[in-house]
Amino acid sequence: MFNRKLLIVGTFIFTILSPGLIVCAGIDTNAIDSQTQYSVELRRALQYAADGKFQDAKAGFNKALEVDRADRFTKMAAEFVGDLDEAKLSVADAKAIFKALLNYCDNKFEKSVAELQKITNAKPSYGKAYTLLGWAYSSLGQVERAVVYFQKAAEICPQNAEVYMDLGNAHLMLRQPEKAANLFRKSLGINPDLPESYLSLALVSSAMEDFDKSIENMQMAKQLFEKIKDSKRLKFAEAALVRLRSTAISFYFFKGLISGIEGNFEESRGYFDRVISLDAHDHETISSLKVLNDLKSGKIKDEYVKNLFISLRYLSEGNYDKVVEFINNAVAINPNYPRSYNVRAAALLMKGEPRRAIFDCNKALEMDSGYAIAYYNLGIANENIGDEKQAILCYEKTIQLDPSYENAYMNLGSIYYGQEKYSEALDYFLKACQLKPWKAVSLCDAGCAYVAMLDYSKAEEYLARAIELDPNNPRAYICLGYSSYYRSLFKEAVSYFLQAAQLDPDDADAYNGAGLAYSYLGQHQNAFLYFNKALEINPRETKIYHNLGTAYLRMGDEDKAEEVYKKAVDLKTDYIQAYHDLGSLYLSRQKFNEAESIFRR
Repeated sequence: MFNRKLLIVGTFIFTILSPGLIVCAGIDTNAIDSQTQYSVELRRALQYAADGKFQDAKAGFNKALEVDRADRFTKMAAEFVGDLDEAKLSVADAKAIFKALLNYCDNKFEKSVAELQKITNAKPSYGKAYTLLGWAYSSLGQVERAVVYFQKAAEICPQNAEVYMDLGNAHLMLRQPEKAANLFRKSLGINPDLPESYLSLALVSSAMEDFDKSIENMQMAKQLFEKIKDSKRLKFAEAALVRLRSTAISFYFFKGLISGIEGNFEESRGYFDRVISLDAHDHETISSLKVLNDLKSGKIKDEYVKNLFISLRYLSEGNYDKVVEFINNAVAINPNYPRSYNVRAAALLMKGEPRRAIFDCNKALEMDSGYAIAYYNLGIANENIGDEKQAILCYEKTIQLDPSYENAYMNLGSIYYGQEKYSEALDYFLKACQLKPWKAVSLCDAGCAYVAMLDYSKAEEYLARAIELDPNNPRAYICLGYSSYYRSLFKEAVSYFLQAAQLDPDDADAYNGAGLAYSYLGQHQNAFLYFNKALEINPRETKIYHNLGTAYLRMGDEDKAEEVYKKAVDLKTDYIQAYHDLGSLYLSRQKFNEAESIFRR
């Protein structure tokens, strides 16, 4: 159920968030209901305004702002009513603007443009109309034209900080990060309390590989969202900070390796130190710094370090044959340095050769009995050969040597989860969460354990947080699906399972869950469709056959149910629930000899 990842080196993944896009990916039902309420109130108010019922519209905008008082679109719509009251707009102009906004909301951007151009022709000095034109052209993908209108808005309203933010976002979409950065800074020069500009500046800094600045700006955005109590955008900023930190760690570690390979060892140390400033317990970086210290003290030579770091680079790229080649070079230069054998063990594990990996882990531990990472990899190797008892001992030894090694807690939790010892599993997952509360996988696994222990409130708390930090984690949606399923919320369960399947079309568990939920909704054809999809992916999974048999039984097809239950017990001879259900079916069909035989087994 749970993925295991070797923390030998962070894989460099460069991610740029969509400029100017604020999306909260949480699963809070109240938040979803609030968003629906907001959309209804906003559209009703826009229609009132387009019909000339401006006071009703004003009340509607105020209701929408009660749900999301930081939403710029709604605030601007309310400002148009204010401009009408102050005679800055005529009634005809106001109606035209609100028709444009309605078209914008309905994704009819060309119609929106046509209405707005009538306004700019009639009132060429009305800056807000140019801003709306910029939005519409951006939505049409005509960003160069959007820039023209944002610039016009800035000329008319040179002290409007948000106009420069819009212009900066447009330049960012045009892949002009330096221009964008200057505009965001100009926006903040006018209004230093504008969190969206800090957020956009963080994205630009990330695109320019200045992660320190990017994190600093995202932290400022987070503080300001917190100050104005904008919980939706605050969650986005918190999740973005986690992703930025993770990307920065991978980036600096990779740069550290490259500098070392080129022989620039002090520069390499500088990059590794930057990783430690972001995560003081990044074990591979700590280990790499120890290599540089050993180089400085004369324990190892330059050429050894270069070969070791080349192997680590290939490990991050998934080229395991190259890892072995360069580690063998390193061993030839210095056969008594334990790190070589541990890195080679990691590559052998990824190549599916756990017994050779065990040999190398033991070789590393002969040279350094306090080498925590070697015990960790030895634990994985023992798991891979089916020796969970020895794996547990190895992970426990890892934690004894290094209590901050969160992946050892995660793997212990995974073993106990697989053994259906959910309380023990949860204890280890929670310890991992305490060590690194920003890691979505730890939160997800803790949430899954809470589901298994029937504590659905806690499960949803942890799974919601996991999705905020990593909206693309199918396992979190699957566990939410089971949380809903066990509470008989079958429609909600279907939604979560299908979200998981969309994220990972090869996840049999997602289709199996959808089949279960559809079966209890009485939608048998959908149930069979998804069970069969699950079996196409994993044709030897006993639980899928068992669930399919139960679905046939619920539909009243006892012959088919019996056939499928028999397939389940043939595949897994110790699957008690399948035996029980098959035996019960035999009894109901008065097949007493067959029932007795099954129950005896």
